Amino acid sequence: MKNIVKFLALVLCLTALLALCACDGEKINTEVAPADIANAIVNEMGSADAMTALDESYITGRMEIDLSNCAEYDVRLSTASINVNEFGVFKAKDVDHVEALDADVQAYLAMRLETWMDEYLPEEKPKVENAQVRTFGPYVIYTILSESDSKIAIDTMSEMLTK
Repeated sequence: MKNIVKFLALVLCLTALLALCACDGEKINTEVAPADIANAIVNEMGSADAMTALDESYITGRMEIDLSNCAEYDVRLSTASINVNEFGVFKAKDVDHVEALDADVQAYLAMRLETWMDEYLPEEKPKVENAQVRTFGPYVIYTILSESDSKIAIDTMSEMLTK
């Protein structure tokens, strides 16, 4: 039991350290609004799909994200075509809330995969299986996108935060 507690403490410390050092020591600009990042991502993807911003009731209800850990957020979902394209950008209230926010996002992605119905859009399942989460200082981004669009989203966010 003592070893498990020590292991969990080590994992928590490493997660916090990774959150602080997500950009290879580059300074993070914490003044960028998640909505600005999300708009830039949509523009860079150049997708014909309409990406609609989701409201608080969806974030707290369907996604089960605890917004008390969050200063700002912008979550987008494709509404113009039949696909599962989705991404979200969250800014934690402060460094102490990043880990909890990241855990909520990870739990949401796990739920999406666990509840996937294989007969429903089977060609879209790889996006859910390969969903990504990245942390940049107080920011957390997740992507349920194609590999190329996920790269665009994460690279766009990284560039905006490390300018």
